[in-house]
Amino acid sequence: MVDKPTSSDKPGPAEEFSSAEEPVAEKPAAARGTAGLKIVLWINGLVFLFSGACAFLHKETLASMFNTYGKLIGEELAFTGSAMEMYVFRLFFTGAIIFGLFLIIAAINPVRFRVLVTFAIVLSGAYAVAAPIAGEMSGLSFRWYVLDAGPSLLIFLLLLIFRKQARPRAV
Repeated sequence: MVDKPTSSDKPGPAEEFSSAEEPVAEKPAAARGTAGLKIVLWINGLVFLFSGACAFLHKETLASMFNTYGKLIGEELAFTGSAMEMYVFRLFFTGAIIFGLFLIIAAINPVRFRVLVTFAIVLSGAYAVAAPIAGEMSGLSFRWYVLDAGPSLLIFLLLLIFRKQARPRAV
């Protein structure tokens, strides 16, 4: 004779899900030595994010900024504010906003978002190389592009150094 299950033999709502069956949220990899990397990523992210605000400035304001920059380095170039110049500036500055957001996301957890950190390293290194080449090809003086290439090279080196120091913590 087979015993019929009773209502007391069925698992109750609390018993249906044991602790072994509960989904476990994946925790981001903990790391040590990431403080320097986080600082560099945060500072760069904020600089790119706020410089991206130039995408929304009026053409006369951009012309004034461009001319002021030229006067500071002793080289004045004409900024016409043509449709093509404005288009290129606005695209560049919009890209700066996006890159700034990527850097800030990477700064939250550089070990977990190591792909974004690698992207930042590659992009800053490429820019440090491309700025002098583009400047020479365009006939600009050294003073114009060194102020672009110099900080990019510095950021490239800092990111490389700090990325090597950031390592996952042994669990």
